[in-house]
Amino acid sequence: MVTRQRSRHVHHRDQQLLPRLQQLKADHPAWGYRRVWAYLKYREGLPVNKKRIYRLLQEHRLLAHQTRRLRATRTSYRPGDVTNAMKSSVVKGIAQGMTVVRSLQSRKCLPGVDFTRSRNFLILVTFKDLFLGTGQDFYECYAGPRLDSALQGDPRDAPIPLENVFIVSIDEFDYLIACVLSSHLSFGSILRPAQEKGANPETKRLRLVQYLQDSCGDVPTPPYLKQELEHRVSAIAIRLGQEELTGK
Repeated sequence: MVTRQRSRHVHHRDQQLLPRLQQLKADHPAWGYRRVWAYLKYREGLPVNKKRIYRLLQEHRLLAHQTRRLRATRTSYRPGDVTNAMKSSVVKGIAQGMTVVRSLQSRKCLPGVDFTRSRNFLILVTFKDLFLGTGQDFYECYAGPRLDSALQGDPRDAPIPLENVFIVSIDEFDYLIACVLSSHLSFGSILRPAQEKGANPETKRLRLVQYLQDSCGDVPTPPYLKQELEHRVSAIAIRLGQEELTGK
């Protein structure tokens, strides 16, 4: 096999670029050579080509190892569907919340904290809107016997009233956080009016966000969501730039 001797100029350029490649791979070990190249070219403006990046990563054993690809599958969940798996997850979440409160009450490790039953709230966050309402709605409509078994007794004896359990989507939870940050109120102060309205058939709503919109209106986006959005937009921009050059 014939190998070509590299010039001193090429060697010098490689040695200048290598520390930056090592730092990028240390920060992002899963990045492949195309991602590294796109970042250096479009984010840092370095005049590099993919072959050079690949060669350097290969020579210094920095290439990402290709793993078996996992195929994404779509589920057929409709907004109103509650499958057995979802029921089990919600039941488990409610039971765990009750266990945590009982543990805190028995250990007395939070002096000064009021654990009065009517003042305890539990928020279960789901990946999408399931339209389950409160824990009481879930108990009456979907999983009464299963919840009785998980709680090992009458829910009326649980440390958190089921009407104080809110099952919300991640979007609703983000909105709740924004309400707390903008109003400087506690979670309990915001959730209590929602619980009171939910107990009245004339003012009852199915989703927590409906109560929050009545009391909080439009709220600014929390800083952590803005940062995450900026990060994702930046990652998409890099990906699009890479695909344009590779013709994908």
